[in-house]
Amino acid sequence: MALGAACSKGPDPWSPKTYPLEVKPYLLDFGALDPAWKKYEIKGMEDSSFFYAHDSLEAVISVTFTCGKYQDVKLYQLADHLSFPMGKDVEIIQGRYLDHPDKDIYHMVARGIYLYHEETLYKELGLVPDQSADTVIDAYVIGEPHCLVDIVLATAPDAYDAARGDFQDYIRSLGVPADMDYKPGVSANCETLLFAVSEVR
Repeated sequence: MALGAACSKGPDPWSPKTYPLEVKPYLLDFGALDPAWKKYEIKGMEDSSFFYAHDSLEAVISVTFTCGKYQDVKLYQLADHLSFPMGKDVEIIQGRYLDHPDKDIYHMVARGIYLYHEETLYKELGLVPDQSADTVIDAYVIGEPHCLVDIVLATAPDAYDAARGDFQDYIRSLGVPADMDYKPGVSANCETLLFAVSEVR
């Protein structure tokens, strides 16, 4: 009898690619955003994550996945982590759970002075004009059975109202209810969850 050392590596529990049924609906592009929103893939972080950037609005819509961990953490606590780069003076404008028959969804709008990571390649794209900036983030944190999905809009203070409509159209195209009942007229600037990026379209 020959004893073989056939040791096969199992699926990576932290990779979004391990959970295609949960991740795929957020990867589909239903054309809700016009071509002014350029799509980029995020390299060096969570697999499958990406963002859209709108140059004239100085706005970013990012979609990131975290799988296999933090499932026991409340969504509002995870949403708070998105505002950490704004420091202790952040203003939480809106924070609440949304009704959905199949999944937990938490919506947060926050404003503060956002401290951006020093990322050379990202700055070369012209999307980070300052190391810190007055910013509003409009974030949806979605709990899937094995993955957490963050969908975040961040935009320049004078462009938030213009970008918000596009963002809500995009949210709805993914089957997520857009939260219409929060205070309008707030402001924003760019989101930084990136290492290396490459333009998709």
